[in-house]
Amino acid sequence: MAVFNIDYFTTLDRGYYSAQTIKEAKSAGTFIGGDFPEANPIGTELTAREIGTTMAPDTYPVQELQAKIRQGAAKLEIEFSGAGKSGFNGKGATPEILGKREREEFRELSKINDVRVSTHATFGKQGLSGLTQQGFSEDEAQKTLKEINKAVEFAATATQGGAVVFHTGEWQRPIMDAGLKNPDKVQQRDRLFSEYEKEWEKAPIYLADERTGQIQALNRDMKFYFPDEEKDEKTGLTSVKKDPKSGEYIVKEYTYDTALEYIKKRHADDASLNNRSDAEILMYGLREQQLREAEGQALRFSEGLEKLKKSLGKIIEERKVEEKIWDATPEADRWKLMEKERLYEGANGGEYIPKKDALKEQEKSLREHIQGNQSTVVSAREQYERIKHEMNRFKPIEEVGIKRTADTLAKAGIKAMTESDRHKKDLKEAIYIAPENVFPEFYGSHADEMIKIVQESRKEMAAKLQRQGYSESDAKKRAETHIRATLDTGHLNNWRQHFQAKTDENGRVLETPEQVDKRFNKWYLEQVKNMIDKKVLGHIHLTDNWGYDDEHLTPGQGNTPTKDVVKMLEKAGFKDFITEVGSFNANTILPDTLAELGSPVYALGRHMSFGRMQHGHFGYAAPPNYIVGAYAPSNEFKLWSEVPLE
Repeated sequence: MAVFNIDYFTTLDRGYYSAQTIKEAKSAGTFIGGDFPEANPIGTELTAREIGTTMAPDTYPVQELQAKIRQGAAKLEIEFSGAGKSGFNGKGATPEILGKREREEFRELSKINDVRVSTHATFGKQGLSGLTQQGFSEDEAQKTLKEINKAVEFAATATQGGAVVFHTGEWQRPIMDAGLKNPDKVQQRDRLFSEYEKEWEKAPIYLADERTGQIQALNRDMKFYFPDEEKDEKTGLTSVKKDPKSGEYIVKEYTYDTALEYIKKRHADDASLNNRSDAEILMYGLREQQLREAEGQALRFSEGLEKLKKSLGKIIEERKVEEKIWDATPEADRWKLMEKERLYEGANGGEYIPKKDALKEQEKSLREHIQGNQSTVVSAREQYERIKHEMNRFKPIEEVGIKRTADTLAKAGIKAMTESDRHKKDLKEAIYIAPENVFPEFYGSHADEMIKIVQESRKEMAAKLQRQGYSESDAKKRAETHIRATLDTGHLNNWRQHFQAKTDENGRVLETPEQVDKRFNKWYLEQVKNMIDKKVLGHIHLTDNWGYDDEHLTPGQGNTPTKDVVKMLEKAGFKDFITEVGSFNANTILPDTLAELGSPVYALGRHMSFGRMQHGHFGYAAPPNYIVGAYAPSNEFKLWSEVPLE
């Protein structure tokens, strides 16, 4: 970390004097003039001790650490891009690419230079729920846990503790639904966010089987088909109406809303549906229809099966009789017992064969027919039983997925706890798992979702620890210590592109773009405050962008309300900030961020802002502090104030 141990830092022009220097000059009566711009007061007390930057991924970590130390960094985050086995020449590197010696060198180098390093587990994978294209998978969740465990062990053997960051991105859900407790009851016009114009109709609504993890999707643009039924008042039986002209059963087409109304009406007396979402009720109705179809097919083929079995019995008896007659008839007279071979059902043709053989062929054919019908009945019954058990297992994807996410994160938290205890003498702080909010289309990116992930994961970790013999209070405390979220300020700003302007009932926009931005910034800060109040945060990624993609601009260079959010976090006591490097700012992001925030320079004498030191010392806009020797220009050189140099 850069330390300025001299008190002489003020530039030659009075306009660049520090606020403290000007105040002292005024008190002493030596301040001349009042039209020079005064320096801005220090904006933050956070320094390079609290605000760090990322190390370049896929580079040799020890050399990269040395380079960052020479740049003056005192806080860093090492990032791993790979999963599984590292690629050739360190590409797609994972923590396991570093052996004992490299880990020891890495830790000692950071200790000697008083540099703290957090760890970013692979960003080659995201999500802790184990989601695959086929649904939720415990095998996939275990693969994710393995990658996190690698990073935890690296943090325990190569750093001094702190955050182990991992991207969430649990499953996709409609952006318009984010942050809503009951999406079914909120119309699109009244929602804060929208991804595209017809999202209300087209966006998939996901349900998941709570046992198998299988996922099903519905949307409000779908058509549904149910029989047109009527109830006989005398018998109480329900039957399907028939078309008076064609005599065919009537099946009607329903929209999402009318199908929902149809199912609710059919189950008006079923109280179990009252607490289900609209999508759950629709899925229940569809499954019920499939159940009836399976039951009807099983019944229809079962009835036909009994008739076939009776026919088979008659053919067997008849064949036995014909066989006895054949055996008792002299060979010369057996031609009388012959008949033409049946070439197809209902017709005779081909060669003459004994009647007993013809019956044997009929018996064989009928047996095959019966076996086919039996298979159909069994299949229909299997389908019936499967659907019957599935009907009540499909839940909103959040209800199913959050349990799987919490389970993986709780296991990772226990791993962080175990390694923290094991390497306690080498750590300055406990290792904790820090799930990070990612992009708006994925669950976990909204503040409410992140809060729920952390809270449910802590609850699950505490439950697991209590089963291992920990007390309730100790288990809860450990869960809070080892599971704390990462807030990425740039990722949260990506919601800006989806933020809806207020409209009237006719769709006319009621706000200017400036008003929309102002309202979004207010929402943004409310989300951060909510996470602070809920005590789920531990680690901060400071990035900026223009509200669309995660470009990792230097904080202050996009439209993220960086200063306001840092002020809020600083006031709440947070001191763990990492600025993430983007495309063109690898060497400038840290000093530029410190300057943007008005960070004070660490010195033994009076303090000044990093921005003034940066601009005065590193050749931006301010004149030099002093000029001597051959560097000094001719006597014609004058400052803008025309004060001559002595």
